[in-house]
Amino acid sequence: MNGSAYTAAKRGRKAALKWSLRMWEGLLKKNLKKHGLSHLENGSLAEWEDGAVVDSFRPDDSEDALCIRYAKAIDCKGCPVAEEYGNSCDHRDSNGCIAGSPWESFSDFEDARPMLRLLRKAAKKYGVNWP
Repeated sequence: MNGSAYTAAKRGRKAALKWSLRMWEGLLKKNLKKHGLSHLENGSLAEWEDGAVVDSFRPDDSEDALCIRYAKAIDCKGCPVAEEYGNSCDHRDSNGCIAGSPWESFSDFEDARPMLRLLRKAAKKYGVNWP
């Protein structure tokens, strides 16, 4: 578990929102590219050197302060993103599909923007100052 994300989660909703905003902005394609990272599959990211993958990782709920704070609740009750979205960000339908969810946009389509839109709405709602 990420110590800083855990600390932000323990500090409260606003601190967790700020942490998550920073994390998801870092997951934008333009920012990944700046750091030599790119998507593999299922949301995994890879670091490349001389045309070969030298490291890979998958951002998940243990990296996100909001998830650390709220994911144990049913449907992430209380999570600002879940409140904005109307469900958990990885909500599955009756067939087990996460189609159309903000998490699917990132994991399957390499697009962090839907999650960021929800985070920015939540930040505004809860008075979190964010550039």
